[in-house]
Amino acid sequence: MNNQQSFNQWLSSVLTEEPPAAIIAFNFNISEAITHYAVEVCGANQFDIENEDWACDESWTCRPSEYEIPFNYFDSSWEKALEGLVQLVRGYLETPSPGANLLKNAQAIAIGFVDGELVYVKRPNKSQPR
Repeated sequence: MNNQQSFNQWLSSVLTEEPPAAIIAFNFNISEAITHYAVEVCGANQFDIENEDWACDESWTCRPSEYEIPFNYFDSSWEKALEGLVQLVRGYLETPSPGANLLKNAQAIAIGFVDGELVYVKRPNKSQPR
């Protein structure tokens, strides 16, 4: 099984219990463990394109489930890890599934290291209502 398939299975499994209707944006948090990167998805019931702290408002989370991927898969480069994980999220969104539809209907989808800058996979225009 490749990483896209593994990631898709994990994400579909954590999104099976649909987050509350009040969730309007999702963030994928990346953290570093001893041997791997850990990814979790969180939902926020507030979103502000001008303030990245919206992602700190975890109104829903997939904890304790997380996706693990070894450091060496990305040559131990956090930059490559971030880029690769962005691609995994984008790949999931291209796969027809209830979870992908749930994410696509959100106002925003972001990914980033905990306490780092967000990379938007989906973001509204600044002129759109939040």
